[in-house]
Amino acid sequence: MSPTSNQDRRAALRRAGLGEAPDKALDRITELVCSSLSVPVALISLVDGHRQFFACAQGLSEPWATRLETPLSHSFCKHVVSDAAPVVVNDSRVDQRLGGNLAISELDVIAYLGVPLLAPEGHVLGTLCAVDSRPRVWRDEDTQTMTTLAGVFTDHIVLRNRTVELEQTAEALARLQVFSDRSPAAQIIVDVDGRVLSVNSTACERLGYTAEELATLHLGDIQPDATSEMVRHLLEEARSQNVEPFESQHRAKDGRTFPVEISVAATSSGEIHYLAITASDITERKRRVADLAARESRLRFALDAGAMGAWDWDVRGGRVLISDRQAQLLGLPAGCVELDPAQALEFVHAGDRSRVRADVQLAIESGRDFEVECRIVRADGEERWMLSRGQMMRDAVNKPTRLLGVMLDITQRRATYEELRLRDERIRSLLDATAEGIYGLDMEGRCTFANESCARLLGYDSADQLLGHNMHTLIHHHRPDGNVYPMEECRIFATFQKNEGVHVDDEVFFRRDGTAFPVEYWSHPVTRDGELVGSVVTFLDISERLDAQHRIVESEVFLRSSINSLGTHLAILDSDARIIRTNRAWDEFGARNGANADRIGEQANYLEVCAAAGDDEVATSVRRALEELLAGDRQEFAIEYPCHSPEEQRWFLLRLTRFETPSGTYAVSAHDDITARKLTEHRLERRTEILSRLNEVNRSLAAELDLEQLVDRVTQVTTRLCGAEFGAFFYNVERRGDPSYMLYAIAGADRAEFEQFPMPRATDIFGPTFRGEGVIRLDDVTADPRYGRNAPFAGMPAKHLPVRSYLAVPVITRSGEVLGGLFFGHSDAGVFSETSESLVVGVAGQAAVAIDNARLYRDVERREEEYRGTFENAAVGIVHVDLDGSVLRVNDRLGEITGRDPGTLPGTPLVDLIEADDGELVATLLREVAGGSVHKSNDELRYRHAGGEAVWAMQTASLVRDDEGGSSYVVLIVQDISDRKQAEEHQNLLVRELSHRVKNLLATVASISSQTLRQATDLDEFADSFQGRLSALANVHTLLVQTEWKGASLQLIVDRNFAPYAEDHEDSLRTRGVDVFLNPRAALAISLVLHELTTNAIKYGALSDRAGAIDLAWELTDQANEQSLVIQWRERGGPPVTPPSTTGFGSTLIQKGIEFELDGDVRFEYRPEGIACRLQVPAASFMGE
Repeated sequence: MSPTSNQDRRAALRRAGLGEAPDKALDRITELVCSSLSVPVALISLVDGHRQFFACAQGLSEPWATRLETPLSHSFCKHVVSDAAPVVVNDSRVDQRLGGNLAISELDVIAYLGVPLLAPEGHVLGTLCAVDSRPRVWRDEDTQTMTTLAGVFTDHIVLRNRTVELEQTAEALARLQVFSDRSPAAQIIVDVDGRVLSVNSTACERLGYTAEELATLHLGDIQPDATSEMVRHLLEEARSQNVEPFESQHRAKDGRTFPVEISVAATSSGEIHYLAITASDITERKRRVADLAARESRLRFALDAGAMGAWDWDVRGGRVLISDRQAQLLGLPAGCVELDPAQALEFVHAGDRSRVRADVQLAIESGRDFEVECRIVRADGEERWMLSRGQMMRDAVNKPTRLLGVMLDITQRRATYEELRLRDERIRSLLDATAEGIYGLDMEGRCTFANESCARLLGYDSADQLLGHNMHTLIHHHRPDGNVYPMEECRIFATFQKNEGVHVDDEVFFRRDGTAFPVEYWSHPVTRDGELVGSVVTFLDISERLDAQHRIVESEVFLRSSINSLGTHLAILDSDARIIRTNRAWDEFGARNGANADRIGEQANYLEVCAAAGDDEVATSVRRALEELLAGDRQEFAIEYPCHSPEEQRWFLLRLTRFETPSGTYAVSAHDDITARKLTEHRLERRTEILSRLNEVNRSLAAELDLEQLVDRVTQVTTRLCGAEFGAFFYNVERRGDPSYMLYAIAGADRAEFEQFPMPRATDIFGPTFRGEGVIRLDDVTADPRYGRNAPFAGMPAKHLPVRSYLAVPVITRSGEVLGGLFFGHSDAGVFSETSESLVVGVAGQAAVAIDNARLYRDVERREEEYRGTFENAAVGIVHVDLDGSVLRVNDRLGEITGRDPGTLPGTPLVDLIEADDGELVATLLREVAGGSVHKSNDELRYRHAGGEAVWAMQTASLVRDDEGGSSYVVLIVQDISDRKQAEEHQNLLVRELSHRVKNLLATVASISSQTLRQATDLDEFADSFQGRLSALANVHTLLVQTEWKGASLQLIVDRNFAPYAEDHEDSLRTRGVDVFLNPRAALAISLVLHELTTNAIKYGALSDRAGAIDLAWELTDQANEQSLVIQWRERGGPPVTPPSTTGFGSTLIQKGIEFELDGDVRFEYRPEGIACRLQVPAASFMGE
């Protein structure tokens, strides 16, 4: 017996029918346990996953008796289940297997005996257990008793399972009997001798016997051909499953017989065999077969008469049976009656094959009838059109069995149909192509045909929507005045009544949306074999025609009114030059000038009017032009002519225009009064001449940037324009707070004549001009009350230029600043007119602009010079960069930074001047600055010097915008920061080196401190030793700092080491050696070694006695092509020396310093006269960095 998995156990519990509900049938087992073993509690416990539940419980206390389950933490039984063996516990409190089990404290389980409960198939389901609340010793007999009772449990499960199986079998048999009784076939079971044992209700009903009566009969009583031998033979065949269904006859109780189809099967019960017979009544099937044969005969006759082939596709059998006629249609020889389905499909034309295959599949799947027209290619290669129809046959469960069909050759019909279709398409195309709507009517007025134009005109989507409708009711139901139009009065239907055509153009049809439109229609009768069968109606939408007619009438009225409203004198001439129509202006002009109406009115001949003028040049030109125009040699003619009288001057423009109409050639004569225009032209000509001169002046002023020449030109020109004798321009100045004015330019007089007088001031006459208050124009300045009122003169000064006419115009800039004034004079009175004033004012305005421009030009020149000086002499590089990243211009300093000629850099991409690693930074910066996302930036980057080295620079970028605010170019200020970068790198290097050395120093100090403390016997000794070693480190550090940690001279290290003892031992310290420069690491190590040797000599060696001495020598040696530094330390004259029994810290420090730090060698000799120490350091350890 082996343990059972949880999954197998749960499955076994389900098969045993043991659920969570207690099983009362098992109570007897637990009662026997309690009585046999004299225990208070007996349980049947079933373990399921995380718990145990009790199928039966005897003597269990609450609350467990109600719950009937416990967690596995309270379970002893789980051990029985897991081990698949009995578990015996005499006292659970001392049993190591059950330590911590809660059943001991909560269920008071002290003594326990459990044995496995097995399922019939051997799986462990649970435990039968006996429980006592007191310790006890279980006997083997107790275990045997429990095992026996557990076997009773298994037997109980087996018995219950078999009972359940028997009940299920009985239910199945009852269900089978019900199904058998409901079967449409008779079912009979006989023994090997043919005696009837059992029948279903169908057999009773069909044979007319009761079941009891049939049970007394032999099979041969109801099936005459069935003998005992036949039954035994069928039984043997049925047992080997070799019996096919066969037909036979059954005889009913009343003597009638009927055909049946027999199926047999063998069955047995132990060694006894039976024959089960199923008999289906096939009377109806026989009748249908006979009917089918008759129908097939008639069908064959019909097929032969209709030249149709027949085919039968056995879907399940995978074959197609064809008739002789079908074979003939396919071009196959007579007698070919069977085809493979794929072979049959190959006769279908390749272009139609996929469509036919899809239609056949659809018929199989849907059960619908099959019909298809397709091309086949006969066996002889001829291509024919065939019509094939088929019907799907299905079995009792709706599965497809056969597809029966016929095939008809429709090649000739297809050709006829195609010819008719093409003819119909041509006719329909012609009808649809016409703009007229056309529809046909039958005798009841219903639409039998309509073209697409008809549907379109009536607002329908297609002509099919009109078919079958009464057209009068649909489109012709009201008259144009809105009254109902009875069908019997409709003129279209007069066609039917009179059998003659009708033409109507004053009625309306109605569209689909209910709107009416005027039509013109024709209705013609249609006859067939002399009999009237309907009519054809053709109609047009004449809305546009009627609208055009209305517009023509309106246009005529409008044109007549428009012509009469014109001021132009108009006359229309026919091809003979007779005046056939005039307008009101023509008539009124003739009447106003006293002309005879017969002479220039309607019907007068225009050529004769021109001829009557004699040799007048204008009349002659007009007559000749009119003749050419009417002859078609020209299209139009125009001439201006004067028509003056003593009272006034007048001018006219005559225009002759030819036009043609279907009725003939005509000409229009139009006379326009152009007097006002001619007078204006004369004034404009004079004005144009002046403006031309002004324009010339303005161009010259705009181009002049020299201020002195500009002002002089303005003065000269304006003096001539206004007709002054002399003119001057005075410029505003401030002198000691008193505004006065200096002469800037003069015209018409000698400058000396002006300079002998004081400059003018803001007097009553001059003040308004210099303040910009407006123009002063005086016909006689001497008569003006403001004249001669200012001291020191009264009236006109002596020798003053004679001025009567006076004109003064201020010159004011756009900003409102008064630059000065233009002053003009003439010795005659009344010389300056309003025109003169306007001309001077215009020039003064242009002069102010020009003077402003000249001043701005001077300012720009000055600023440009200042900018150029700043740009070229700046201490930083300056670069102007286009928005596409190319250099526009650079200054000399940028050329120095990059090592390039500044003149060669414009046009160079800026990134070509930048180190590759910084190129993307610069490209991104330019895009951001040019795009406006960054207004200004400061970046450190590297420019590339022409020599190849990188130049560190601080670059400031900013955007320069144009006058419209758009981006123009980028300005870069480039400052060379290479020195700063080098200083920073050096500083960083020093900081890193200092950090490294401080760390090393601290590590050294910590090591020295630790080792010194370990060797010292008291604090004083530690302080002395530690202080000495730190002093040695400090001395060598001082030397290294002096050389910026590049190293130290060995001689200086030796001198610093012996310096504290030189005074007391001046003659005892002897040193000699070559000049050797040690790197920092070697300097530190050797300095500490010398300190240790010296300290030891002071305490215990040669320097502890004044008679002692030390010899220190060093040299560079070459051994095996490798240079080394050898240092010899020898003591003498001190206390006797013996080899030490232990190695002290000093010796250790010396060995580590030389051997480990410098990869050297240390050798001590303890001679009686003193210690000798030899140090050897390879060159790689003391030279270089």
